[in-house]
Amino acid sequence: MDSRSNPNPTSADLAEVRALFERQVKAENDHDLAGIASVLAEEQDGEHPRVMFVARIGRFAGREACCAASRAISAVPGPSIPT
Repeated sequence: MDSRSNPNPTSADLAEVRALFERQVKAENDHDLAGIASVLAEEQDGEHPRVMFVARIGRFAGREACCAASRAISAVPGPSIPT
């Protein structure tokens, strides 16, 4: 899906986004750090962050910062996000 070329998402686009979100939620609930990293956009050196993560412990910009925050959060027991 590339919203820059087509601002009107198709049902397939929406299904792809939903599937990605569901993979992210499952990875978070399972404390699967590799699964979390797999759904975050890759970034090139010097590029503006493509990922923003907001949690009670703070705000994080960039894939590596978000992965580090996920590692920190997964080390602390707490409730899961319902699927």
